[in-house]
Amino acid sequence: MVPNMHIVVARYVKPMTRQCGKSYALMKRPAGIKISHFITHTWEESFADFVRTLQAALSAQDVVWVCSFALNQNADIEQAIGGELVDCPFAVALRHAVKQLVVLDRGLQVPRRSWCTYELSIACQFGIPTFLWPNRGSDIGRMEKDVDALDMRESKATKPEDEARIRSAIEASAGGFDRLNGRLRNVLRVTLRFHQEAAGQVAELSRMVEAAKRQGDAVRHNLLEEARQSELRRIENVEVARQRHSFLEDKYSALQREAESLRRRLASAEELASRGGAGEAARTQPASRRMAPLVGSAGCGWMSHGMKRIHRRKWHW
Repeated sequence: MVPNMHIVVARYVKPMTRQCGKSYALMKRPAGIKISHFITHTWEESFADFVRTLQAALSAQDVVWVCSFALNQNADIEQAIGGELVDCPFAVALRHAVKQLVVLDRGLQVPRRSWCTYELSIACQFGIPTFLWPNRGSDIGRMEKDVDALDMRESKATKPEDEARIRSAIEASAGGFDRLNGRLRNVLRVTLRFHQEAAGQVAELSRMVEAAKRQGDAVRHNLLEEARQSELRRIENVEVARQRHSFLEDKYSALQREAESLRRRLASAEELASRGGAGEAARTQPASRRMAPLVGSAGCGWMSHGMKRIHRRKWHW
């Protein structure tokens, strides 16, 4: 039996929160706290691996949203996620996060789980910077080879109805699975390179941190760990800026295409109007252009083509 998130929730989270009737997070902080990172992960991963990856990827100041601790596990989870997908707790929390952190398990199962796929889709739609952190025992080389073969159409959920809802929502989004697959493959490639480069740049600091820990020098260990985290944040912020720039470029290109489409439709409408002659043009004119509003003390009147009627009417300005 693997000590994964299923075991942690069943043995610890549920018993600890049953009496208060709240999530573990709200039990600890009743007023709540603003999150910085939304965590996407699979519950099947070893809990120890999950924690180690978070420790490597985050600093002590980061605030994370993890579904098993953020949602009341003794409540009816199906009811919480049974409405519109865009209003489910996962989507709402992700839209309020500064970054999405995807914890990659050793078997690269995250993109093959439907809920994880949906979370990646929401991040894509709202331009949330996404970071994928492999487990320290992951085979990075094998992951890089697996990237091109990933197809999130094949992702599965425990409940078939959830799988069907998520598939429909993604297919209805702009670009559907093709766009999502392309983004995930790109993010995987970039993030794996980012992870390797970041690890290389802080490798010496990491060795010094471990040495100070072995020597029992707590002061030196804390200072070096702080320096290591600071360097990782700097590298990460560069990647955040790159992802946001890419997202804005995509939005700008989409707006350009939409504007060009509107220009073509307008030109076509004007050409059609000109072919129809003056009479046809008058008939196709919007009502707002045939009639101009006049506002009097008694309310609203309309200027029609019968000017004599207007002259006969007494208006107060």
